[in-house]
Amino acid sequence: MLKILFTYPELVPDEITLISNFLSGDWDYLHIKKPRQSKLEIENLIELIPTELHKKLVLHEHFDLAEHFDLAGVAVNKKNLQEVTDREDIMSYSAHTIEEIKELNINPKYVFLSPIYDSISKKGYGSAFSDLKTLKSDLHKLEHTIVALGGVTLDKRNELREIGFKGYAMLGGIWEEHLQLRDWR
Repeated sequence: MLKILFTYPELVPDEITLISNFLSGDWDYLHIKKPRQSKLEIENLIELIPTELHKKLVLHEHFDLAEHFDLAGVAVNKKNLQEVTDREDIMSYSAHTIEEIKELNINPKYVFLSPIYDSISKKGYGSAFSDLKTLKSDLHKLEHTIVALGGVTLDKRNELREIGFKGYAMLGGIWEEHLQLRDWR
């Protein structure tokens, strides 16, 4: 299964060390999604990550940095898809329904489907998929590599595999624990 980590939206103490440790381990990709950070702040973040790990980095904004740093690529969604369709480095697409995936006219490496479970990092953002049997049936009909996102914790890996996901992505399930350990929140 693909194993994908999202950055915490805000800057985090010891973030570069944590990111480097995660990516040196068995995480396949790190999605840099910090919507309130400037291009310069994202650039500085990338510069601090060891160069040999850059091929595991995917950007959600400031796409031109992907070429500057020779990163894995970019992540798109419904809002920005039209402005990036000519890019060859589209790694992922973020979808919220099976229908949205069926209508997709690009072929990213993988597609996020969310929220599968109640979100950990976005309080009050509930699961959109209460019928997991129907979801399992729907996933087996899709040609894309579908990655579960939203409320994912490590103890749900086997269930996600059984449902038919080819990977999982985590944000709150990882970062919330680290932030509590550092008494940052």
